[in-house]
This record gives sequence, C-alpha cells and structure tokens, in this order.
Amino acid sequence: RSPPTGQAKWAWLESPAAPVLAWLLFAAAAVAPAGLLAVSGYPELGRAMLPAAQSISVARAAELVVLAPLEEEVFFRAWLMTVLEDIGFGGGAVIAVSTALFALWHLDSVNGSDGLLLFAIFGSWLALLYRQSNGNLQVPLGVHMLWNLSVVLARLSLV
Repeated sequence: RSPPTGQAKWAWLESPAAPVLAWLLFAAAAVAPAGLLAVSGYPELGRAMLPAAQSISVARAAELVVLAPLEEEVFFRAWLMTVLEDIGFGGGAVIAVSTALFALWHLDSVNGSDGLLLFAIFGSWLALLYRQSNGNLQVPLGVHMLWNLSVVLARLSLV
C-alpha cells in the first residue's frame, strides 16, 4: 500500500517552507529548555537534553546531515508506518511504535534518559508531520536534515 496522497491536514505543511517552519518549531521547543537550564546555572542538565557532543569528521558530518535522515525517514516513516497501518495498527499506535523504535535506534547518541526523551519527542514530531502531510516524506526529511545540521554545527562549537 502506498502512503496516502492529497491535501495536507495542516495547510501550512503544503508550503515549500514547511520543513524550515517545522524545524524551527521543534528546535525552539527542544533547545529552549536546554538553553534556559544552561543560563540558570544548570549547564549539565542542559547538555543532557541534547545529543552528545563529540568530534566528527567532514565525512561523518555529511552522513549525519544527508544519508542518515534519508535512511531513517524512508524506514521509520515511509515503510514502517505504512506496514503498521496495513497490519491493523491504529493511528496512535503507529506513531507510538515508530517513535519508540526511532528513539531506541539512537541510544548510542544520547546523554542519559533526557537525551532519549529528546529523540522520542523528535521521532513523534516527525511521525506526526508525516501523518499530517498525508505521507509527504519531504516534510519530515527536510526537518530531520535541518535538525541534524543544527546538531553537527552545535557539536563543532562545543568540542
């Protein structure tokens, strides 16, 4: 079964700027609490809410920004969500399973349970965007690429 097509349930997702807008919404929601904790004297808690900082090569950075989001969106959104719906899972269960597996896939990238929570929230946001855009993979893919680019740039500034 192919993903649903047609008009997006959220009209703004039809805009060419939808990936940027969706990324900005997530980045504000994800980074703002970490930043507030850091400036409030709790930088260790702020860092725990973000992906682990580490040195990365140019090749690894390119893989994180381009290849990883493409692979993950095709698998976790386009394929997995469609298969789960085909075997009878309801909408909420489809998003929950996709989200849980996406978060677990990123266990090696987290700084404790707060980092895992970030990946669960991000995975559910991507799944929701995919669902609300009627299966338009460009929206979650663009958001995922922009988020990973943000993380790569943040890693470079933190190392």
